[in-house]
Amino acid sequence: MSLKRKLVTLTIAEKVNIIRKKVLLLIDNCTAHNTKKKFNSIKIEFLPPNTTSQLQPMDQGIIQNFKILYRKEVIRKMVNDIDEGRSFSINLLQTMRMCYKAWENVEKNTIVNCFIKSGISTKEKEIKYTHLESDDGGSDWKLIVDHYKLEPEITFHTFTEIDTKIHTTGVLSDQDFVDAVQPTSKSDSDENEEDEYPLVVSTKEAKASLDKLRVFIEKTEGADEIFFKYLG
Repeated sequence: MSLKRKLVTLTIAEKVNIIRKKVLLLIDNCTAHNTKKKFNSIKIEFLPPNTTSQLQPMDQGIIQNFKILYRKEVIRKMVNDIDEGRSFSINLLQTMRMCYKAWENVEKNTIVNCFIKSGISTKEKEIKYTHLESDDGGSDWKLIVDHYKLEPEITFHTFTEIDTKIHTTGVLSDQDFVDAVQPTSKSDSDENEEDEYPLVVSTKEAKASLDKLRVFIEKTEGADEIFFKYLG
């Protein structure tokens, strides 16, 4: 087995050991991040208490950039559902795909700049990057505003900040533990979600879909040549 294929099946710690890299992992003091495990090539350092907003590179713009890119994917899904005459919904698989695409579109320069801003990087000059803070959502957001008749004060920026004050961690009560182990019955929405994405797609079905996609791209004016490269 090649080293590249072997790395796919390993944990991050195991990968670091194989490629002989030294990694410094910076973590804030969230209780969910507590770990006593020791690694050979990974050193874990916790940020001082109550300094996350100043020292955490992710809080200097990386998370915000990712959220904006993710919300733009949500808007595209909403517009597509409107065009198709469907009620809007997003299942877990679609959410994972949107998150993956959003993270892939976070620019390297954005990450570098946020490390500089936090004071962790030793580089003296900040790199120019597109933060997207002033992004208004474009024509897709305008379509959403018109379709759902949103109030003027609801902007794309407020949409990206809709979950800012939501608590993501906390102390569980006894009832929370009881509820977690209790069996739950499947709802109709769960069953519909499973039916939407079959677990198995045959080779014949996949090839037919690729052929249709190839024809669509060939007939689309101004299609990027990179699509033809991946379709073969």
